[in-house]
Amino acid sequence: ASSSFIPDPKNPWQTTNEFDEWGRRTLSVPSYEDGQWAQDTSDLLVSLNMAFPLLVDSLVVSYWYRRSPVVAGQTALIAVEAMAFGSMMQGITSASSGRERPYGRDCGTKVDSNLPECSTNVRYRSFFSGHTSTAFAVAGATCMHHAHLPLYGGGVPDALACVGALGIASATGTMRIVSDEHYATDVAAGAAFGTL
Repeated sequence: ASSSFIPDPKNPWQTTNEFDEWGRRTLSVPSYEDGQWAQDTSDLLVSLNMAFPLLVDSLVVSYWYRRSPVVAGQTALIAVEAMAFGSMMQGITSASSGRERPYGRDCGTKVDSNLPECSTNVRYRSFFSGHTSTAFAVAGATCMHHAHLPLYGGGVPDALACVGALGIASATGTMRIVSDEHYATDVAAGAAFGTL
């Protein structure tokens, strides 16, 4: 909601660097339409990462199995706070920076300029990746929960929960580059911010 009050950029950020160009050449699909599967995959992955600490760790393991409603409530609240704060900061940053998404360079040529992706302000909301920052914020919360609470009995099972959450977060960021929604630096910044 906070980003909706920020006006569209008069001079959008359109410059890139060699790392961004390498990421686009190497990872992204040839056309915007071909990247729809990667967009859908990133949506699914970030949803899984968001649901895990709320449904599995808080509701099933802490509340039902361990019979600890206090721990369940606190772990759920921590995860929700991480997501909410990250989303707020990402919305303000992406609206303020006004960076054009990679596919935006192709609007009017390879991409139909009448698509909402080309004709609305979403085209200038690339920096930093919200999917990636949310996925890494949730992964960070999951890792902290399992590092300080032996939700799965400690040791390898708790370490695997952390590794799995970080793996899903990494795959989410990669799919954002593959789908031509973000540059590599957008994803790297999103991962760093979300983890922090």
